[in-house]
Amino acid sequence: MTTKEIHFADLGKGLREIRGDRTLKELGVILGQQISYLCEIENGNKTPSLNMLQRYGRALNTKINLVLGG
Repeated sequence: MTTKEIHFADLGKGLREIRGDRTLKELGVILGQQISYLCEIENGNKTPSLNMLQRYGRALNTKINLVLGG
């Protein structure tokens, strides 16, 4: 089994890229989260939980492992 280090700044950048044309406000409504919290995640200042990453994936209709480099 190998271990892969996750850089949260890269994770946030990936989330921002897959968000595409959706605004943080739109995503916040879908996820029931504050825009400021989502912005902190995308800027690499907050670490999202696995649950939040799964919710991002569902909301953006993508597999979150693509963002994690899988």
